[in-house]
Amino acid sequence: MKLLLSFILALGVFAATEKSQALLLEPIFGIGPGTLHFETIVPGTFLDDKHTGTYFGGRVGTDIMGMFFTALDYRVGSLKADLNGSLDRTMMGLIFGVDLPLVRAWAGYNFQDDIKGTISGVQRTIKGSSITLGAGLGLIPFIEVGLEYIMMTKGSEKDNTALLNISVPFDL
Repeated sequence: MKLLLSFILALGVFAATEKSQALLLEPIFGIGPGTLHFETIVPGTFLDDKHTGTYFGGRVGTDIMGMFFTALDYRVGSLKADLNGSLDRTMMGLIFGVDLPLVRAWAGYNFQDDIKGTISGVQRTIKGSSITLGAGLGLIPFIEVGLEYIMMTKGSEKDNTALLNISVPFDL
């Protein structure tokens, strides 16, 4: 994980010093399931809870040498938990990816990944970080459909989420 973070930060520094041909603006809408593994009010006792939700957000970034891109990624989500609860999620991080003619692939590190809400009547707050892996296909002009996997950890608590994203990447 430290190697991935170091690689992303090094490329971000490179992007800041390299002349850019385009500014990337990308609104994103996503929907998908996940599983949250969290500690209950009884210390040392954990539960797994499945959730589904919608995510809204966007990316602001730049291209590097025409084929690569780096961006700041920000999203908020509203989740419905199976254990009679609702959760709000906020993610912010950096991504780095490759932009081929029809396919884009990316990896990222979310330095802020907060999940807050109520599960079975108990207020929960988990603040952690996460790693994102994704790929998108742009067959329709101006619209990209992508799959993304987000792995969040905070000590022994964790969340794994798979998203189906629809985005509109603009290169200005």
